[in-house]
Amino acid sequence: MKDLNFFEPFLEKKRFRLSGVTVLYGVLALVVVGMVIVVAANQLKVSLLQKEVQKQMDFIDDPTITAKVEELEAIQQDISTFRREIDNIKALETSIAAEDIVRRDLFMDIGSRIPEDLFINNLSVDKTGIRIGGYSLDREAVARFAKGLEDLPIVEDSFISSISANESYYRFDLNLILKEVSSYGSTQ
Repeated sequence: MKDLNFFEPFLEKKRFRLSGVTVLYGVLALVVVGMVIVVAANQLKVSLLQKEVQKQMDFIDDPTITAKVEELEAIQQDISTFRREIDNIKALETSIAAEDIVRRDLFMDIGSRIPEDLFINNLSVDKTGIRIGGYSLDREAVARFAKGLEDLPIVEDSFISSISANESYYRFDLNLILKEVSSYGSTQ
């Protein structure tokens, strides 16, 4: 029989054995510590983001900023309205330029056909014709002027609508009927 020795555990060197349960507890402790660290870091990030969001909301809700934003939106709306109006004006200008049959060279051609003893005091132009009113010393000058204007490439016909004799001159009204004009300025 073996004797009981109460001091045996103190006399022998104890060996530390790693058992599967000890390793499992160690790994479990590391995972728990890691999860606590991740949760704490995420909570810190969420807290910082909430503070940043609150700062942004305070900035947005600031009455002076809101007033400035509304003012800028009104200005932006005015700018878009002005841009639309400018586009409309450009389209109108293009349309007018396309329909413009009266050019400087037309006035130069009319002026070059005026006889010496004939004077023009009014001239009106529309899409279909030109009306010229004036004075002349004799009727033949008016007829030469009307016949000379028929030679213009844009004129289809000319006629003297009225001629009246005053003291030493004749007052006349001359109408020119224009040819159809395309948008490129050439006659049809």
